[in-house]
This record gives sequence, C-alpha cells and structure tokens, in this order.
Amino acid sequence: MKRILALAACLLVAASMLGGCSYIRGKFGNKQDAYKSGTQVRPLEVPPDLDRPNTSGTLVIPAAATDAARASASTVAPPGDAA
Repeated sequence: MKRILALAACLLVAASMLGGCSYIRGKFGNKQDAYKSGTQVRPLEVPPDLDRPNTSGTLVIPAAATDAARASASTVAPPGDAA
C-alpha cells in the first residue's frame, strides 16, 4: 500500500512539473522566431574626431647608441657609489 501511495505521489509531482513547463512557455511565449519580427535600426554613427585614436607618439623607438656612448655609459659609477 505504501508503495502505491509513493508511486502516486511521484506521478503527481512529475505531472505538475511537466504542466509547469507548458505554463511558463505559454506565459512568456515562444521566442525562437523573435528575430523575424525585429526591425532594422540606423547604424551606429561615430563622430569624425573619434574615428581613430591619435597614435603619433606611441611606441617611439629611440635611436641606437653609438659605441662611444655605450663605452662611457658602462664606465659611469652608479649613483650613491662613491669611489
């Protein structure tokens, strides 16, 4: 008897859950084809002064040092080191 009541309770719960799915689908609608009823809007307009960022001073590569400049830089004592 307990087994039949447990089975009936499980069936009742399963039926109410499946019924809830159709309720939610009916409440919010089927939105699979929502793109078909959409309207086209104007394209985004970018102001002319914001078209491209100013890149004139970015990634400036310094000129290569000459051999004389490298030699003098390597013989200079680091700051705070009194010789």
